[in-house]
Amino acid sequence: MRLFVLNVLSVLGLLLFFAVHQVKGQEQCGTTIDSSNVQYIMSSNAAWHDRVPVNRDAKSYGGNTVFVPVQIHIIRQTNGTGGISSADALEAFDRLNEYYINASIHFYQCSAINYIDDDTYADYDKSEMTALDAAHGVEDVINLYVADNVTSGASSICGHAQFPGGLDFVMQATSCMKNGSTLAHEVGHYLGLYHTHETYFGDEAVDGSDCSVDGDLLCDTPADPNLSSTVSSDGCVYSSAATDENGATYSPSVTNLMSYTPKGCRYDITEDQLDKILWTLQNQRTYLTCSAPTLEAFFYTVPEETCSSDKEISFYNASKGNPASYSWDFGDGSALSTSESPTHT
Repeated sequence: MRLFVLNVLSVLGLLLFFAVHQVKGQEQCGTTIDSSNVQYIMSSNAAWHDRVPVNRDAKSYGGNTVFVPVQIHIIRQTNGTGGISSADALEAFDRLNEYYINASIHFYQCSAINYIDDDTYADYDKSEMTALDAAHGVEDVINLYVADNVTSGASSICGHAQFPGGLDFVMQATSCMKNGSTLAHEVGHYLGLYHTHETYFGDEAVDGSDCSVDGDLLCDTPADPNLSSTVSSDGCVYSSAATDENGATYSPSVTNLMSYTPKGCRYDITEDQLDKILWTLQNQRTYLTCSAPTLEAFFYTVPEETCSSDKEISFYNASKGNPASYSWDFGDGSALSTSESPTHT
């Protein structure tokens, strides 16, 4: 089966897409650490802290692809009107996969899009999560719901998700589903990542001395004072003289996916965050599965900023249907590759 090389997206192009699709207004994420799940979360944090680190060569980066099944649910009015278009939903789904390429994680649809025509949930509130999922959720997959309006009490939010130990649930507002980064942000929560400005476990110090026990519990994400109103969407520039409890001035990342920086600025996932995601899949979300889809060859490449001679490109297998073997033809007369996710110059 011949695989044709896809156009490689440049980092500049990716940023342009986000800028064009950024949602006006800084509606925020509704994912919180709540009392119903806090015991599991604290136990999970302890297990992560005490884990035996895995050498980079043994990780999934560029190796065997980790396939994660998703069921997309589009919520519309009872008469079938409203709701995100299937084209927009699938475009956002493709963007989700681009974020997680570097962990060799590929999200795929377990079955066709499910349409929920119900006025009760068309204007969805977070308090309705349990009832919605009980009525329409599919077992052992990520249930991704998209509603035109999403609130948490009196507040409009872009969406929310459940941390490990909770439901297999991710909710998105239609407008935010199309902004380029919010879906990946909420899936990050589902896979165990906290906000970079998380304070539930304690305030992280700028010098990183408490980075493994405070903040988001990761040490390669700088201390973050909450960037919801201190980063400009034009140029993604941080402007604040805020200091931590020791008087040190913050120098946060303005591009991290799990921050509250403007939606168009979020495109970066750190090594520790990728480690946490893979660890979560291998230790806490091990049950995710569904019947194998029809065989279909497909792949992704890491976005490259330049295209010079002798440029080595990494190809990540995303073929559906559990292939038994692989044959890659790069179209330049070179030898075929039988690797699952090869590199080629």
